[in-house]
Amino acid sequence: MDLRKALTVLALGGCLATATTVIAQQARPAAAQAAGQNATTNAPARAQTDRAAWQNSDQTIATCVAIANQEEVAIAQFAKDKVRHDDVKEFASMLIKDHQAMLQKLQKFAPEATREGYLQATQPSTAREEGSTAKSGVQPAGGVNRTNPAGTIQQTAGTQPATANAQSVDFIQLHREMANECLSSSKKRLSEKKDKELDQCFIGTQIAAHMAMLDQLTVLQRHTSGELKDLLASASETTQQHLDKAEKIMKDLAE
Repeated sequence: MDLRKALTVLALGGCLATATTVIAQQARPAAAQAAGQNATTNAPARAQTDRAAWQNSDQTIATCVAIANQEEVAIAQFAKDKVRHDDVKEFASMLIKDHQAMLQKLQKFAPEATREGYLQATQPSTAREEGSTAKSGVQPAGGVNRTNPAGTIQQTAGTQPATANAQSVDFIQLHREMANECLSSSKKRLSEKKDKELDQCFIGTQIAAHMAMLDQLTVLQRHTSGELKDLLASASETTQQHLDKAEKIMKDLAE
């Protein structure tokens, strides 16, 4: 595969990498604010507040990781029946199995985000028609649905609901929208490819996505502890295995 084609393949992967960017900042300021507000209270009360803030942070992080896994399952399911090379088909099946297993493990920390169809509940804007937001009841991040102010999206516990204030953003909902948008564009791009080029394109997206996820998991482990930190460490090992496998397949496809 020449350099131009390689750059095209990895450029598509960049969209998936962007979609897996974790937006967990909203939980960190919450922890700091909670600690500051209770600076004058007694030690037991401060400890209880800190634990609550930390649990909120863990849930936010786990939710973002779950969204990334939902996206991986969706793109692998889409590609599985379209790719031609046996190794690529096997790789797609492995992604589905491993990422679904990760979602099961994340249920303890983010039960809502790990349910089937959680990601697809948000429509990508490229698939929306004007006014479809009001019809579907999907509320865009950072604002209230003007036609249906109440909205119908269930807020994930530990996140701040969107309000009429333009400065207020539901970061979890924003993350879901970005993941869905990238998933939609990735499916469109893959649908335009055929035969060997399709196989290379799919593997290229996975190389880029798993490289990004490795770095993200490294950072997230610095902001978690206990069982969730151990789970993210295990996820890093699996991610590295996926990356190694994808790089080997890409090399074989180029021969």
